[in-house]
Amino acid sequence: MSTKHFLSASAAAVLLMAGATAQAGTVSFTNWAYPGGNVVSVTGHANQAAGGFAISLTGFGAFDGAFESYCVELTEHIGLRASYPSETNSNSYTIVSAADYFATKAGVAARLKDLISYVKGASVFENASDDSKQSTALQLAIWNTVYDTDNTLNVSSGVPFSETSGSYRFGATDYAGADALLSGSVGYSSRVNYELFVLSSGKPYADSAGQQDQLIWRQTVPEPASLALVGLALGGAAFASRRRRG
Repeated sequence: MSTKHFLSASAAAVLLMAGATAQAGTVSFTNWAYPGGNVVSVTGHANQAAGGFAISLTGFGAFDGAFESYCVELTEHIGLRASYPSETNSNSYTIVSAADYFATKAGVAARLKDLISYVKGASVFENASDDSKQSTALQLAIWNTVYDTDNTLNVSSGVPFSETSGSYRFGATDYAGADALLSGSVGYSSRVNYELFVLSSGKPYADSAGQQDQLIWRQTVPEPASLALVGLALGGAAFASRRRRG
């Protein structure tokens, strides 16, 4: 996946010290993260374009900057190239940890973390020839994780969430489908850890149209105290080695 929409490791180190929440700020949906969204048809909803957004955060303190985001809900919407709040959009977003946001939906935050860790750790986007379709497949996998209890978009299993056309579920030679992302993410373990957050409009899973809550993530790095302990341990090991050689 392109790194242009993600924070650098050094910036992430600063963010890590900022805590899991931040004050309300402005979210600007500058464009699609990749060439464009692709139209999908999912259970109970009209055809709609799906894919990642390139967004810019301001007013969130240490979280300010560029991210790639994906929709959490199916029932709400955002305006592409719109900002929230603005003269016509009055509601601000706040940042909450995915664990807090999904506290009443058992296992969802952990499954989403496995999914994102797999997508990043297995270089799924780097291996895809069609980033736009890969982004659509990832959006479907995220929705399935939020709304369903299984690891497939097959409507016959779990809560009936599916992509009724099937094309982005199965994928193709130039990108991995949602089913492959979901199955590959089960129990995925990576050396690189990711922290997941939700940009919340305050109306999660609303029945009426409102601002879609957005999933974002960042790579975590050891806290300064942890780094100091690692340095101390390495220093002690080096001292013991010198003593043995002496």
